[in-house]
Amino acid sequence: MDNATALQLTRTGGTLLVLGFPAGATFGVDMKSWTTGDRFQGVKMVPHGVHVVTSSAADTHGTGLAAAATLLVTVGPGEVVVLEWEAEHECLMHLADEDAVARYADGVKRMEFDNGLAPYPLDTYPQWRALTASITPEGLERVRPVEKVFGDHRCAAIASSTLTGDGTGTVPHAAVDAAASATQQLAVEKLFFTPAPGVPPGATGAEITQWHMDGSGKLRAMARRCSSGDVPGGLRMLVGELQVAFVLFLIGQNYTAFEQWKTLLGLFMTAQDVVEDEACHAVTKALLDAVTAHLTHLPEEFTVSENALLPSLMGAFHDITASPSPIDEQPSLRDAVDAFLAAAAQTLGGFEQDGDDGPMVLDAPDED
Repeated sequence: MDNATALQLTRTGGTLLVLGFPAGATFGVDMKSWTTGDRFQGVKMVPHGVHVVTSSAADTHGTGLAAAATLLVTVGPGEVVVLEWEAEHECLMHLADEDAVARYADGVKRMEFDNGLAPYPLDTYPQWRALTASITPEGLERVRPVEKVFGDHRCAAIASSTLTGDGTGTVPHAAVDAAASATQQLAVEKLFFTPAPGVPPGATGAEITQWHMDGSGKLRAMARRCSSGDVPGGLRMLVGELQVAFVLFLIGQNYTAFEQWKTLLGLFMTAQDVVEDEACHAVTKALLDAVTAHLTHLPEEFTVSENALLPSLMGAFHDITASPSPIDEQPSLRDAVDAFLAAAAQTLGGFEQDGDDGPMVLDAPDED
């Protein structure tokens, strides 16, 4: 990259200014992480949009892994986001003093911190953009923790005054378990994902069967909750929520996010009525782009140990979109569906197809 291009990107891109970060600790943004040196003060040239920042102190307990904390941040063009290392709790937090934030931002714009700012890894940005394309700032605000920090980390204790209720926890693995006693981990800050609703009161037997077979009813109810009755807009927000859940599972190793990803993916892959609804075709295309990116980035151990779930869901989606189908009348959507299924089959080595073996919908006979 030549100097003129670098200067232009520095001025138009955002900046993550990191204060007091210790040398030898680990700092990550989106798809990359580094062990930092003495001069590290953050990252410049950050593309505007949603980003995930991870941090962990140097391992001083001999466990091989220091507990990590994760921040969800939104960066605007030219915006300076100021983060501060909490030495006592070993995690990054947003600097609370607004006047100080403004002064630091002015200093960044005067290039006073430039020698300590690493360039954003632009080579990975196309991948990150594909993973987050449907996440909006409004959608992110709906789900992220009150103080925006969570993770396998005791720092979560200072980010919340209420650490109770469902939806807390992280993906357990041996290394984190080994580090837990050394770091005295506390509960994780809650993520506010949209819950899937139960069966509507008064539903008939056939309606109950349809409710469980076709994810459309649950998705529409969730969409209305997300967007004050605007179903297509709410569905797009749910695609964004699916993406939030995936990146927090992939990068933040958050178990709640993993469960929400499975829930939403299961509903979308069986949502025949939504897929066939012309008003939702743009949402379906966004969904297919999102899940295609997910299949590309799934960890190998996940595809090996959990491969029964994904082939089944891809097979279900194949069945609800098989010709003849109303989507055949929309060539661009049909092409997108076929390309998605081909990519899924290649990634997973094939998937299940139910054909005519699926359950039959029966209603109770009328009584004379």
